[in-house]
Amino acid sequence: MKKTVKINIGGVIFHLDEDAYEILQNYLTAINQRFASNSEGKEIITDIEHRIA
Repeated sequence: MKKTVKINIGGVIFHLDEDAYEILQNYLTAINQRFASNSEGKEIITDIEHRIA
């Protein structure tokens, strides 16, 4: 049985297995790196997280 991780995305709680959590974490890290230098980056990242939720 795989371990699960409880996360909060856009104000919604999710339970993910460790593999799914790692994939999602890598995706969100890549997004943060891509939009970090953009003046509207924080807003873009927040919108993406809400759409994921």
